[in-house]
Amino acid sequence: MKKRYGKLVRDNVPDIIRANGDMPTILTLDTDGYRKELLYKLIEESEEARQAGFDDENRHEVLEQLADVAEVLDAILTEFDITREELQIAQASKREKRGGFKNKVFLESVKEK
Repeated sequence: MKKRYGKLVRDNVPDIIRANGDMPTILTLDTDGYRKELLYKLIEESEEARQAGFDDENRHEVLEQLADVAEVLDAILTEFDITREELQIAQASKREKRGGFKNKVFLESVKEK
């Protein structure tokens, strides 16, 4: 039986699949395809972090999923030639203009004029 995945995976995943006795079909993406798939992967890994839960019992699972998010973010920074320093500067600028998340503000609604 052939199972379809159609997604970007970590470099060692094909070898792990082979070690389990299965045969992966892979391709190497061009720049545009890779960039597109990295951004999809960021969404996928973020959703997995959200699904891991939000209580202290799930701390390890959340940590594991956030490690995946960080790995994808690192790959995106590298691919788009963005340094950590540039990211931190952009983050600080955005925080100065719009704030951070430390106050736990949840916007329920806005009554329009």
